[in-house]
Amino acid sequence: MKNTLLISTLLFALIISSCGTYVYHSVTPKTPLLTKRNDFVGQLNIGGAGAEVYAAYAPINYLGLSLSYAGSKKNTDSSSTGVARTFADYEMSLIPFYPYKNMSFEMPVGLGLTKSKSLDNSFATYSPYTRAFVQPTVGFHSSENFEMALFMRLSQLDYSVDKWGVDQRYEPGIMIRGGSKSIKGMFQFRFDTGTNFSRTPAANLRAENQVLYLPFHISLGINFSLNFSKKKEGEAK
Repeated sequence: MKNTLLISTLLFALIISSCGTYVYHSVTPKTPLLTKRNDFVGQLNIGGAGAEVYAAYAPINYLGLSLSYAGSKKNTDSSSTGVARTFADYEMSLIPFYPYKNMSFEMPVGLGLTKSKSLDNSFATYSPYTRAFVQPTVGFHSSENFEMALFMRLSQLDYSVDKWGVDQRYEPGIMIRGGSKSIKGMFQFRFDTGTNFSRTPAANLRAENQVLYLPFHISLGINFSLNFSKKKEGEAK
């Protein structure tokens, strides 16, 4: 087991230390698994985009809204500049959902805005990219203490640097949550594949200036869920 962990760590270090620039920060694809009006879900996560705060609310049956923030600070950049910088990602989405027995179907559709700035003001604040996404999700509720979901996040990244172009990312994954009815620990694993315009002849970029993507992502978090209905389920009106 120790040898497996060591080999995995070395391979991961080799991947992220190779030539190129890791501009894309994959946020945790959220799976609130809403079931009815006035459901509220909050999350605190750690993932590829750093620390994340997320909230989703269903003002009516079959439709929810969500907002999230993710941020990180790096003392050195993964590019050749090595400039210390901060990164922030702001995400908003509409969430059509449909519960059926012990299952839940969701289709978050949204927009992500990013911002990066240097810690020493060596360059002006800018947006590395904007992203639009849709995320088909199927959730399963075996009990109040366990939930899981299978999802596919499809994102389009529009980079502010013209030579990085526009890329599509495909992130299929699985989410598992366990704990009490209201508070659960969360684990998520997902792959990351898609296009890379910066590597095409049209971009005409040296290897060290091309955008690179990690092949997979892992996120951990805590999920909070409750319902704001004044009457409990099953109570007479």
